[in-house]
Amino acid sequence: MGEAQHLAAYQLVAVGRDVVWRTAEQTMVDLTGQPGQQVIADMADVLAAFRGPGDRQVVPLLRPTPGLAVDPHVRGGFPVIEGTRVPYDLVAALLDDGLGPSEVSRFYPSVAPAAARGALEFARYVDRLRGQTAA
Repeated sequence: MGEAQHLAAYQLVAVGRDVVWRTAEQTMVDLTGQPGQQVIADMADVLAAFRGPGDRQVVPLLRPTPGLAVDPHVRGGFPVIEGTRVPYDLVAALLDDGLGPSEVSRFYPSVAPAAARGALEFARYVDRLRGQTAA
């Protein structure tokens, strides 16, 4: 639809069965029928932590664990070490291979030990989700 801002910049609006995507104060895109007037969700709410199906905790989508960040302008939104372009899964793999969090900086000098631990925590979270999906 030509919109390129982060999802948190938009709102979904509804009246009855119709849903409208509010892209600016006076600009709306009708998604299903007639434009609505009641805000039902800010996209920032969707990006925050929430409880999903089966009461499963879903992590905040922009900051999934301490030291990680998701930015659509960095590596296409793939989770990275905050302030870098280093993918979380590469750091987690180093830890899984036996490196300590403080040793990761030999390979990635910009990765602090706390961020390395956050990468491993998120990798384990993703693995758990994959395991639940496969079952």
